[in-house]
Order: sequence, then C-alpha cells, then structure tokens
Amino acid sequence: MRAYRGEIYLTIDELSKKYFERIDKRTKRLFAAVFIIGILANLPLIISGVNNPDGILAGSYITSYEWDISLGRWGFVPFYMLNGGVVLPSLVTVISIFIFSLAVIMILQLFPIRSWVLRGVVGGILISFPSITQYMTYFYISEAYASSFFLAVLAAYILEKKIIKRKFIRYSVVILILIFSMSIFQSMIGVTIAVWISILLIDTLYTPFKNTLKKIATFTAIGIVSLLGYFIGIRIVCLLAGTTLSDYRGISGASGVSLTEMFLSIPNLYRTFFKFYFTDTYYAYTQWGMHYLFGLLFVVFVIVEIGWSLKRLGENRAIENVKNVALHWGLIVLIPPAFTAIGLLAVNTAIDFKMLPQMMVLLVTIICRLDYVTWTRKEIGKQIALVCICGVLMGGNILMTNSICEGMIMKCNGAISLSNRILAAIDSCNEYTQDMPIAILGEPQNEAWLNANGQYLEKIDSDTVSWGQFWSTEYNITQRSWSQFFNLYHGIILNLADDAKAQEICSTSEFKEMGVFPEKTSMQVIDGVLTIKLSDFM
Repeated sequence: MRAYRGEIYLTIDELSKKYFERIDKRTKRLFAAVFIIGILANLPLIISGVNNPDGILAGSYITSYEWDISLGRWGFVPFYMLNGGVVLPSLVTVISIFIFSLAVIMILQLFPIRSWVLRGVVGGILISFPSITQYMTYFYISEAYASSFFLAVLAAYILEKKIIKRKFIRYSVVILILIFSMSIFQSMIGVTIAVWISILLIDTLYTPFKNTLKKIATFTAIGIVSLLGYFIGIRIVCLLAGTTLSDYRGISGASGVSLTEMFLSIPNLYRTFFKFYFTDTYYAYTQWGMHYLFGLLFVVFVIVEIGWSLKRLGENRAIENVKNVALHWGLIVLIPPAFTAIGLLAVNTAIDFKMLPQMMVLLVTIICRLDYVTWTRKEIGKQIALVCICGVLMGGNILMTNSICEGMIMKCNGAISLSNRILAAIDSCNEYTQDMPIAILGEPQNEAWLNANGQYLEKIDSDTVSWGQFWSTEYNITQRSWSQFFNLYHGIILNLADDAKAQEICSTSEFKEMGVFPEKTSMQVIDGVLTIKLSDFM
C-alpha cells in the first residue's frame, strides 16, 4: 500500500519509518522504561483480571449507554462501540498503560529536567501513581479514562509547543480536545489546568512579564470556552439520547453553580490540597509514610522559591523583576485551588483520589525546579539525591499499586467463596424450586467473618479495596451486581427478584428478624421469594 504525499509516493513502511526516526533514541528508551514500570506496577491486575464494584455491575457485555450519558460522560460511548460492548480485562489494561505512558512522556517533555536518569525515575512515579491504577480497575472502560488523561495533556502540549502554526486552528483544536476529554471524565480538566499552572511557574522565571500575562489570558479564555462547550455538548447529547443529567456527584447542577458558590468553595480546595500532601486523608499508602516525602518536597520547593525571589529582588529591583516575582508567587498561591479545581464545579461533592491525578504533575514541577538549583559544589551530589528520593517514591507507588491489586484479589476470592456457599445453601433448601425468584440483600464486605485478611487490607487503606465487589445496599444495584457476579464467575444466570419485590421484602418483619449469613435463619422464603440476608442495613 502506498501513501501520496505531494509528488512523491511512499509505502506505509517508509512513511512510518520517516516519522518514527524523528523521535530520538533517548525518548524511545524513556517511553519503554515508563511502559515497563507501568506493566510491573499493575501486573497482578493484568494477570487476575479482577473487577472493581462498577466493573461487576457493568458485567462482561455493555449494551446500554444511558447511565454514562446521564453522568455527562458521553465520550464513553465511542469506546463502547469500538470494543463492540465486550469487556477484555487483560488486553484493555495493557492498552490503557500504553496510552498513559504516552501522556507521561509528553508531560516530561514539557518540563526541562536535565538528567535522563532522573526523567526516567520521575516518569516511573507518574505511571505507577495509585490513581492511575484506580482507573485501570475499570476494565470495561479503562482505555477511555486513559484517553481522557492523554487528551488533557495533549491539549496543553499542543498549546505550549505550538505544533499547529495558525493560532485560530491551534486554539480551536485544543478546545475540541478538551471538550472531548471532559466528555469522558470531567475531572481531567484538572490535569490540563495543573500542567498550565506548572508551565506558567517556569515561565515567570525566564520570560518577560507581558508574555506570561498574555499566556495566562490565552489559557484562561481557552479553559472557559472549553467548559462552556462541554456543558452545551451535555445538553445536546442528553436531548438526542432522550435522557436527563443525574444528580450523581453533583453533575446535574455543575453548569448552574454560581460565582458566589465557587468563591465560598475555595477554602475547601485549599484544605483538599493540604490534606493530600500532609495528612492520611487521600494518599493511599499512608501506612508506609510515603506521603510525607511528597509533603517534604513541597516544603523544600517553597523554600527554594523564597530564596529565588529574594536573590532576584536583591540583584535588581527593576519593575520588571518585581512584577515577575509577584506573578510567580501569585501562581504559587493559586496552586492549591488550581490543582483541585474540579471542586469549583462540584461544590457539594467530596473529591476522592480518582479525581486527583493532577497532583502528580506538581511533582514534575518541583523536581524540575530543584534540578536547576545549586545545592552543592558538585552537581552530581544533588542529582544522586534527587534520583534516590524519586526512586523511593517510585518504589512506594509500585508497592502500593501491587498491594491494591492483591487486596482486590483477596476481596474477590472472598466473594467467590461466599457465592459458592450461597449456591450450596440454595441447593440444600427444600422449599426452593427452579422457577422461584431469589433476593440476595446486604453488603457482604461489612461482615467480619468474610475479611480473613483484615490486617493486610487495613494497611492498604484504599477505597478501591474496601468496597470489595459490592458497594451498595440499594436494591437495584445489589440485585444487578449479584446477577452479574454469578454470570462472570460461575457462568450461570440466577432468577433474581426485581427491585420492587426486593424493597417490599426488606420492609417485612420476617426479613428484619432474620439472622445474617451464614446463620441458619439467614435464608428463608418470604412471599414466594427465596431471601438471603448478608448484612444488617437500613
């Protein structure tokens, strides 16, 4: 096959070789290293193919897109169509790691870290970040999450590198990319904002004040237009699909958030930021104390910026220097709300770890700054120190991501064991007939007898694991989850009671007086439905 280019005909091999050779060998090696680290960090997940609760609920074959559209995530739909609705855990995970690795390489190219060894270790930190693993546990759509992250970085990359020469076309392309990125996962706009803020911080060190100010205006305008475009897109897609926005995580009211509400939410954004770096609220491996290293690096970064400011003002108090220093510190003060900016749109929604992948971008900025600061007379000493610190952080990430995967496997094995016991109990029930509907109600992970590895799971301290395979006592979710679980892990379809019947049973005195499985009184026929009670709940 030949491709036409001007007056010259090239084979596809020649064309691919031509563009592939433009990438220098060190960048290729860097990508390979990042990709391999990503594979190693998520290897248990790739091998086991264990699902998170949403994955269980989705099942092995996706047939409906209404829920995703109602969440404002209409960008999921093309990925479902590309997969043909079929869920392929191991393959999709490897593809997702590949896409994330491309995004990591772009991030590293945006910041001038001089040492390629240091770049490799920092890249390893980014690809093994626990929030990346959380995205990967959504097997049915993890490549979409990866693509959303990639597009968020790509938008910043195109804008900064000026890959498209004509401004209007460049800005239009960036806006469209951002709209599609948000249509997959809204929080990814935070990644773009984080990259922009980080770029501006570096610019204020070397770029004239007016140029930086123009760039700020450009970034702001593109961000606002992109958000408006996204919300308009939501309304159009919902209209075409015949659905409405859900209240889940405040998405239905996000477009109607007032400026007053946004302003009042800013203190919470600062709290979220500092909780992430200095407390055990967000960072998954707090039991190992790794979050303190991030916090320490941030403190060192602030000290370095103070030193730089004093030195620059001490050398020359020209108005240009004063303005640059003031702008620089204005951006530093904006780091917390900028990196948690999704909270401005979802003012009444808790920000969880999955919504904060941009926190790792700040690490690149910090390392970049420290890389150019003279600590010792011998530059090699500083480089070794940075590599060692980043190596510890990367090792901590890999340790945690592997632990999360292993914890999920433990929870899944426990759920499989439970489901085997439920099937055995159903078979032994004399009152049960083949056409009798079944109601399985409650959250099994709440029961201590199931958590045989409780000490290990407690050390992980991750929502991804603590949810287990089932995360709700709502009838529609519980019943559907069990239906999909038995289908996925046993290859059978149980005749489960509908939501209305399950709700009716839960309100009966017979159900309330039942014991919790595996007690003898945990299973009985109520109103023609074989009812199994897994936990006490309201």
